Amino acid sequence: MSEVVVRMPAALYQRLLERAAAEKRAPEEAVVEAVARWLDEEPVEERIRRALTRHGLLVPPEERRYAHPAPTDEDSLERDRQRVRQIMRKVSTPLSVDIIQGRE
Repeated sequence: MSEVVVRMPAALYQRLLERAAAEKRAPEEAVVEAVARWLDEEPVEERIRRALTRHGLLVPPEERRYAHPAPTDEDSLERDRQRVRQIMRKVSTPLSVDIIQGRE
C-alpha cells in the first residue's frame, strides 16, 4: 500500500480522532474511505445535467425538434394585411395619440 502525508488543521484532526475512536476504527481508515467515496462521486456538473434531463429540462442536440413556421404565400400575407387595415379603420384616434395619452 502507498503512503501519503496529509496535513490538516488541528481542529479537524481532533474531530477525526474523536470520531474514529467513537466508531472504534483507525483514523487512517476513515481518511481512506472518505477519499475513495470522493473519487467515486459523480461530478456536480454531471449530476445537474442528469437531473435536468430526467425532468425534461435539458434535451441533447440530436433529439431537439425545432418548430418551423408554415410557409406563407403572398395571398395569405395580403389577407393578413387587409385584416389589419380593417381593424385600424375602426380605431377612432391615431395609435400615436393613444400612446402619448397612455404615457401621461
